Amino acid sequence: YGNPDTMVIDPVLSYKVVAHTIPPVTIENITLTPGKHKIIPLETPQGELEIKMNSKNKYQYIVRPSGVDTTLNVQEINEIEKYLIGRYDIELLTLPRKKFYDVEVNQSTKTTYSIATPGLANILLPSKGYGGLYVKNGDELEQIYHFKGEKTQHRLTLLPGNYKVVFRAISAKNHIYTTEESFKLRSGQSELIKIY
Repeated sequence: YGNPDTMVIDPVLSYKVVAHTIPPVTIENITLTPGKHKIIPLETPQGELEIKMNSKNKYQYIVRPSGVDTTLNVQEINEIEKYLIGRYDIELLTLPRKKFYDVEVNQSTKTTYSIATPGLANILLPSKGYGGLYVKNGDELEQIYHFKGEKTQHRLTLLPGNYKVVFRAISAKNHIYTTEESFKLRSGQSELIKIY
């Protein structure tokens, strides 16, 4: 955290020095001269990242280098973590997933995003069946939850937004028996959705 470490080590070998930052910084092939003090500078400028959400659930989010599909860190909401300066992609493990692209972390500053408090959707189906829950993104629907024919009640914590339930009973053998119901979920609110 900005303070140097002093170590007495064997000068005969060469060393790899790793700063355990996020992401790690490494210098290879460090050689020492017997009896001499050597300073090994590492460039590790850092800033802080925090995602805030007023929720009882301890959601986590994935931090990746911007444009790269490799997990760098998994962090909990409402916790602050230091990252090397740069750009990162963030994916909240909520329902539906919330993504931020190209988030910039600057030196000695805190980058903060606030997410609306989730709501609760109680979905009551008339029988066991198939289908799912879709989130509306403009004119498109994205399926975020599947009904697998195992139960008739689904209690889901969801981010605020516009949703559609699509359902067909196990006994129904034709698509004309598919039922659809749209609803809007507001921040911190509970909604009962009964399918008939």
